Amino acid sequence: MPIYNYQCQDCGAQQQVWAKFDDPPPLTRTARGLQIGRGPDALHVPLTDEGAMLVPWLVEDPPVATFSFKQVFANGELLLQGGEPALNPAVFENKVVFIGASAAGTYDLRVTPIAEADFGVHLHVSTFEGLRQRRMWRPAPAWLDLLVALAALLAVALLSTWPRRVSAQILSSTGTIAVVVIGVLLAFRYGGLWVD
Repeated sequence: MPIYNYQCQDCGAQQQVWAKFDDPPPLTRTARGLQIGRGPDALHVPLTDEGAMLVPWLVEDPPVATFSFKQVFANGELLLQGGEPALNPAVFENKVVFIGASAAGTYDLRVTPIAEADFGVHLHVSTFEGLRQRRMWRPAPAWLDLLVALAALLAVALLSTWPRRVSAQILSSTGTIAVVVIGVLLAFRYGGLWVD
């Protein structure tokens, strides 16, 4: 089961979002996921069998500047009145802007793989950064999941019965599990594969 997924129910809705741009890239559902654009520059977004996208969570704080709504709204008021704003509007020029709520009672706090309580806008920033950097997580093929499970089971079964001493059995079984966990982490870190 993925640690968090962003469900793509209707690709037509995403196409409507792209229609806001002057020249929207085509959005196509493929056998392996979604394809945005055409040709060699097309962006491929891998999806799980259920049509979910694995979000490449940013563990560190997102590389974005944050401003309070009150500050931005006050700047707009000053600009409309012909005054000098405290926040230069050029800060937002040619930038992607994410708007999120952080006030108590907005119910925007979510449990995520990286925090017990995180703002929902972090999901959008993480997804955007993953798409922008073309750093998307891919679900591992089902055969790899099965192979990892069977190899771990077989190794633990053999090593827990082969050595004569109980301490050697425990040590070898623990070592086998450690090797499997390290292998899964390396596949995730360097291959972007999520092994269930």
